[in-house]
Amino acid sequence: MPDGVQGESWLVHGGGFYHAQKYSVAPEHLPAELHWFKYEAYFTWLSGFALLG
Repeated sequence: MPDGVQGESWLVHGGGFYHAQKYSVAPEHLPAELHWFKYEAYFTWLSGFALLG
């Protein structure tokens, strides 16, 4: 594991493999946006309301 990484996990979801690492302290550089997770949450809410309506 790289320096500063406390733990790591491999995840399988939706046909994709995801490698998550937990840092014991914040990494030096954070991405401007946190990938696509926010869009998945938006789509879940919108599709839920569409199914209820």
